[in-house]
Amino acid sequence: MDRRRGRRSQEDEGGGFMSCGWKVFLALAGLYLLLAFLSNQTGLASSFPMPALTENKEVLDRIVALEATVARLEQRVPAAGQSGPSPVPPQAPTAAPSSQRLPEPAPVLPAVPVPSPPSPAQALVPQTRAGAAKLHLLSHRSCSQDQTQQCNLGFIKEMEAMKKEADTAPQIQERHLYTSLPDELMNDPRWQQHVKPKVRGRGYWFWKAAISRLLLAKGVLQLGDDLLYVDADSMPMMKHLIRMSAMHKQDIIIAAQPHCEHVWTKGDIFQRFGTTWNDLHYGLTQQPKAQAFYMRLNERTLKVLQIWEMLMEDFHLVSDEPSRNKDLDGPWFKRKENRHDQSLLSMIIKASVPKSGSCKEPDFPCDRLGDRDETAGWSVHPELGVPGLTVKYV
Repeated sequence: MDRRRGRRSQEDEGGGFMSCGWKVFLALAGLYLLLAFLSNQTGLASSFPMPALTENKEVLDRIVALEATVARLEQRVPAAGQSGPSPVPPQAPTAAPSSQRLPEPAPVLPAVPVPSPPSPAQALVPQTRAGAAKLHLLSHRSCSQDQTQQCNLGFIKEMEAMKKEADTAPQIQERHLYTSLPDELMNDPRWQQHVKPKVRGRGYWFWKAAISRLLLAKGVLQLGDDLLYVDADSMPMMKHLIRMSAMHKQDIIIAAQPHCEHVWTKGDIFQRFGTTWNDLHYGLTQQPKAQAFYMRLNERTLKVLQIWEMLMEDFHLVSDEPSRNKDLDGPWFKRKENRHDQSLLSMIIKASVPKSGSCKEPDFPCDRLGDRDETAGWSVHPELGVPGLTVKYV
């Protein structure tokens, strides 16, 4: 079988004797010679009707085609005494002379990414304060990056008033009062939907956690320091929280309020925490205020900031967009609204500590739904909770 396949391969390459192609060639050549002979024999002209034959268009076309075929075959016929063509082994390409070589293109360098604050997926290793701890005051108020815009003029005055108030509190060593968002946040792809013009709270207040982590990444805030956040419209809380921090040593000190979580947090947030609006611990307890808080910077509060920022990356979760499944909303939620960053911080605290305190909505008949033991069956959330976190409501 291999020998037959080898002979067939040789014939296909034109090296076989009397192949089918050559038989056709010889037949056509014989016919051509016969016609040429007859056309040149005057003696036969009277007995063979050559003019009629040569004047026939179909015959002439065939003769022309035959001549073209013969010419092509003559180019392929090897010289006498030579065998048919043999395959030429491939050779390595030879380099062109240096004078003929084209210059190689310069390598394309990868684009340098715009630095952004570490995301929760990235490890943030903050510095630890070597000397005495510092108390940092943080606040932000703006409507755009344009400081001359009319809506910013009032916010700038509020930050100036906060600075004057901070000057009367000697415990505050560092002030971080922003009248625009840091460029690192504006350039961060995670926040592009948040920082679009006219988005409420410059992105539903995502920057509370984002700026805090940015300052930690830069080494401005360090472990061992204390962070005091105060909204411009909650300025009286500044000195109140400083006084409370001297009396209570919990990781977070935050203001309590009587409002229930399920009235001010949309169902999709409850679903993200794997719970429901009527859960004794999560839904039927108070929602603390996020307008002002005191945070001792340690490994536990660092984790709180990390989870808080991560959750606020989800624009749908933090925004006023309605729940994708409205059946998850509490029955009284439709009368109020989502509390954005405050809802998320409140739920993180509840995922971390066993007791948040009962709530009382004065305008709803569902007041004090959380009077029963909210700790029954509770445990630290495996993803969104911080083991060992301590919180004081004031």
